[in-house]
Amino acid sequence: MPGEAGGNAPAYVGSASCQSCHAKEYIGWQNTGHASMMRPYRFENVFGDFNNATFADEAGKVVARMTHDDTQHYFETPDTLGQWHRYRLDYTIGANWQQTYATRLPNGEIHVFPLQYNRQEKRWIAFWKMIDPPQSERGDVVNFCRLASDTTYLANCGPCHTSQLGRARLAPPQDKQLACAEPGINCEMCHGPGGDHVASMRTAKPGYTPPLKLQVEFGKIGSRDYIAICAQCHLQSAFLSLGPEGEFNYRHSADTFYVHYQSLPH
Repeated sequence: MPGEAGGNAPAYVGSASCQSCHAKEYIGWQNTGHASMMRPYRFENVFGDFNNATFADEAGKVVARMTHDDTQHYFETPDTLGQWHRYRLDYTIGANWQQTYATRLPNGEIHVFPLQYNRQEKRWIAFWKMIDPPQSERGDVVNFCRLASDTTYLANCGPCHTSQLGRARLAPPQDKQLACAEPGINCEMCHGPGGDHVASMRTAKPGYTPPLKLQVEFGKIGSRDYIAICAQCHLQSAFLSLGPEGEFNYRHSADTFYVHYQSLPH
């Protein structure tokens, strides 16, 4: 699992480990955008327009259709030869102002659809085209059917939409395959690995208040560190660097679990 500790670094234990002692905070977190940043599909969580909606390119040609039946939502797009393909929604990404959708292929890859629904404007937007430079291949909706590496979820969206993302430890190893500890942004993405803290609390004798053993106590850190923790994702223009064990958005380090990234233009 990507969250295992190396050396003397504290272990990652997952958000469920926080629930028993911090029930109120856990429920509050579940209702935030962080927890719902990426979720397995549920019919009631979809707020995009799938009522036989269509999306046209700049030439006015329909290049996407969004539909649903009683139990499932679907995204349809033609390939470059004009043959239409249908994909099932398996994940929702975002839950407040914008929402994007992803499908899981039989080989396990998760691919992100090229359209995003804007709740405020009540319309579909080609978001790859919006954020990519001109002539971007994935910016053209009809290229989605290529199911190329530039639309895979974990490699392109995972660093900021999942927790403890790293190279999967598989046998035999597959270097290009990634795995995350949890979808969405869990407690440890902001508070640091909780292994030492959980162990300290669980082994404490009745009536004794043990050391917190937290990597980060927000009331005791300076503004630069505070911002650096948020900037792991909210900087957005940072180029993420791999940790020594293939970590993308966390670190196996006894010193710090986050990195002070420098903002760079793409």
